[in-house]
Amino acid sequence: LGGFFVEYASWRWVFYINPCIGVPPFLACCFFIPKDIPLKKKFSMDYWGMLTLILGCCGIVIGLMEGRHWGWSSWQTVFSIGGGIFSLVAFYFIEKKVKDPLFELHQFNNAIFRLCCLNTLVAVAVSMISVFMASYFQYALKASPSQTSWMIFPAMVPVMFLGGVVGRWLDLKGPRQPILVGTFLFGIS
Repeated sequence: LGGFFVEYASWRWVFYINPCIGVPPFLACCFFIPKDIPLKKKFSMDYWGMLTLILGCCGIVIGLMEGRHWGWSSWQTVFSIGGGIFSLVAFYFIEKKVKDPLFELHQFNNAIFRLCCLNTLVAVAVSMISVFMASYFQYALKASPSQTSWMIFPAMVPVMFLGGVVGRWLDLKGPRQPILVGTFLFGIS
């Protein structure tokens, strides 16, 4: 649908279709999801954890993105990446000490959680491939936007249909089977 709009109307039309798709589910959530139950325990916000996580991630990303322009051994790149790593190490120690951490690091002791994190990382990497595939089809193979959307569509069909199936499977059997099968399928794909 996006390729059709880009080719025959304007790229701006891609954004006009989103409210038609997103507003009805949003309204359904507003009317059918019950109100939150107030928490009995008051939580404190981990501002230092937030600050160090943001500085760490931004420092590393900026250093990696600008390193080729600044030079990989320039003080800007070294300071940015080094400061980012230092901030992430500080984040780790802050999260171990704080009463209500932003991220509970002890969850990595659970093998299922670690496998879920790995699967999420792989799923994000696989979904990013579709972004680069679209560029490849349009710029290298000289396909039109609508042709590109038809080329990518077969890769998206399983995602559309398997989400609900795997969600039900997860509810029935728990996380172990779907995670193991998903990891295996990622490995062979």
